Amino acid sequence: MRSQRPKTIRIFLIDGEPDGLRTVELSNWIGQAIVIPRNKLKDIKKLIGTEYMEQKNGTFLFIKDYIFNSPTAAAEVILGHPASGWERWKTEKGQTLKEFYTPIA
Repeated sequence: MRSQRPKTIRIFLIDGEPDGLRTVELSNWIGQAIVIPRNKLKDIKKLIGTEYMEQKNGTFLFIKDYIFNSPTAAAEVILGHPASGWERWKTEKGQTLKEFYTPIA
C-alpha cells in the first residue's frame, strides 16, 4: 500500500461567496484550478479572450468597458451566481441601484 502525505488545499473566494467563482491550489503542486458555477460559464466564456476580458493569474479581469443588457446580468457575471443587480449594486452612500435610479418618463 502506498503511503499518502498530508496536503493542504487553499481555496480563494474571488467574489466572497462560497458558491461563486473560486480558485483552488493544492500544496506541492504548481497548478491552480478555477471553479466557475455552471450557470455562469457560458457568460464568462463569451468574454474571455475578447477585447473586454483577459485571464491573468487565475483571475478574470475586465480590461475594457463592457455594456451588459441589464444590471442583473452584470451582477451575475461579476458575482458568479444569481443576483439582482438592482439590489446588489450600491452607491458610495449605500443606496441600491433600485433606490438611486429614477427613470425619465
